[in-house]
Amino acid sequence: MNKLYQLPAYLQWMIAITSIVLGFGLMIPLMSQPYGILILPLIAPFLNLSSVHFLKLVGYYKYLNPFVISTVQTNHKYDLHNVFTYDYLINFQWKDRGRHAQKVLLGNYMRALLTIIERIENEKLSTRR
Repeated sequence: MNKLYQLPAYLQWMIAITSIVLGFGLMIPLMSQPYGILILPLIAPFLNLSSVHFLKLVGYYKYLNPFVISTVQTNHKYDLHNVFTYDYLINFQWKDRGRHAQKVLLGNYMRALLTIIERIENEKLSTRR
């Protein structure tokens, strides 16, 4: 895990709130322009980068490991997703691209599935609907 997650909680919150305020502060004026909807595909990734850490801290994104998240966790369902560009940027270095990154990602997917299996075995996740 990256050093960002090892910082004291108050620093993480300060960084997260600052980044989300800056992200929305830059995006809202652009979206209010007549051409705003046309540039949405260009600025949406920036909003994603600025909001991920905040959404992680408030608990909307629940990480099963550094590269697999679950946005919906109930007793009957886990909605699994690949992580965001933000997570790639803070967890990988440029030299890690290619096969190395693929192996790390696949290994983390397997760990996420093992986590789910373990939760089923410990009856924290039900197999019944």
